[in-house]
Parts: sequence; C-alpha cells; structure tokens
Amino acid sequence: MRCLEKCEFLKFGSGKFICGYYDENLSVAVLDDARGFEPERCEQCIEERIVGSNSVDEAAKKCKFRLGLIGDSFYSFKDDFETELTEIYRILKDLEEKSQND
Repeated sequence: MRCLEKCEFLKFGSGKFICGYYDENLSVAVLDDARGFEPERCEQCIEERIVGSNSVDEAAKKCKFRLGLIGDSFYSFKDDFETELTEIYRILKDLEEKSQND
C-alpha cells in the first residue's frame, strides 16, 4: 500500500523515505509507469489508522480506533483501581483484627 500523497509525516532525507510519525524507514515500490517509484506506508500507519486520507470513512475508522484505546485504558485503570482498593481494605481489616486482639 503506497504512502499517502501530501502526508504531513512523509519525509525524504539521506536518500530514504521516512515516516516522521513513527520514525521508521519506508520501503520503496518501483512502478512500471513513468512515475518511477513511490514510498509504501509503514505497517503501524496502516494498522493504527492514525495517519490517513482524511476521507469521511477514514475519519470514522480513526475515531473508532481511538474509542477502543480509551475503552482499553478505562478498563485497565478500573481493574488496577479495584485491585488497590481491595488490598487497602484487606490491610485495614488485618489492622482492625490486631487492634481487637491487643
């Protein structure tokens, strides 16, 4: 899949095309027609849909991806928070039992 035209992160330097967002060297595809060659998108751009064509479809996919990240973060935080509350409750219960036995 070729890199997007006018992608703000596409850079050319030291004889290489570079994805400026992920700081990754891009492969180059040799074309049969008069254009010669073009850079291919890095796998992370394709998978994460962070950099896109700015179409409505691509914007919807970006939003869906970001909502998934927010959901993952929320549930991870919730689980960590629940674990810590349980641990604090356990410590307080132990302290309460020790104070009653003294």
